[in-house]
Amino acid sequence: LIDPFEKDVVPRDCAINVAVEENVFVLVTAIANRVPVILIGPPGTSKSLSLSLVQSIFTTTDSKEHGLPRIKCRTYQGSESSRSEELCSIYEDVSRMSRGDGEVGLLVVEELSLMQLARANPNKVLHTLLEDSSKCAFVGLSNHSLDGAPMSRSIVVFRPEAEEKQLLDTAQAVRKRLGLVAHRDECEKLAKAHLRAVALLRALDLPHTYGSRSFFQLVKLLYDR
Repeated sequence: LIDPFEKDVVPRDCAINVAVEENVFVLVTAIANRVPVILIGPPGTSKSLSLSLVQSIFTTTDSKEHGLPRIKCRTYQGSESSRSEELCSIYEDVSRMSRGDGEVGLLVVEELSLMQLARANPNKVLHTLLEDSSKCAFVGLSNHSLDGAPMSRSIVVFRPEAEEKQLLDTAQAVRKRLGLVAHRDECEKLAKAHLRAVALLRALDLPHTYGSRSFFQLVKLLYDR
């Protein structure tokens, strides 16, 4: 799905792995058909990257030739201070963007798991909004699993943390795209060290934001000489 648009939408320092391919396939299909979709996974599992690529795909000059609608996107940043009224208001605004001439309004809500912790719990109105998916397309991003109500009204993609082989293959692909030399055994040692660090932080129940994204940045920095 990405191949026809790769030259226009994929950054030079980005490699397309299986996780991105699957995310993009689900997102494009769901948005084009106005089916709500929620991506769930820890930081560094390509949720935001996949969404960014999809938004670029829908706005390329070739998108119409591939039967894709035009989209108008609004993003709502969820937080523990989010309110139901805000979510309903922006949903109605985006719904008015959808028109019968092939233009689809897209509402992207980030940090759904934080909204679930809000005192007003705006997620409680989300499942009601998603019942009528014909009004606009909806994409939700979350680091953690959600209540069953919104998930039961959406396509849900659970994206686990990358395993050693996925880390290694993606790191090699990134290095190749950048024209940098990276020996597989060196990348393998880094991948093993990364997984040990993540496992230790989890075992100690320490808060951390170190994920796959940090690993790939480390690989680029170490070999970019």
